[in-house]
Amino acid sequence: MISAIILASGTGQRFQETQPKQLMKLAGMPVLVHTIKSFQTHSVIDQIVIFCHEICVDDVWTIVFEYALSKVFKVV
Repeated sequence: MISAIILASGTGQRFQETQPKQLMKLAGMPVLVHTIKSFQTHSVIDQIVIFCHEICVDDVWTIVFEYALSKVFKVV
């Protein structure tokens, strides 16, 4: 089994926003979704683990379900 690990633990402090930039929309989708989809559509990747800041875990799970990212196995 091949797992992809995505590090998305930034807080957006240098970006000077209240929301972490990985949750901000780019071309209609959160930046994180663009990253996840690269692995979601790759035939070799079986599952995806996302490491994010603890305040974002629920938001990331919401995004995972909203965009039907079925290979996401865990968000920590």
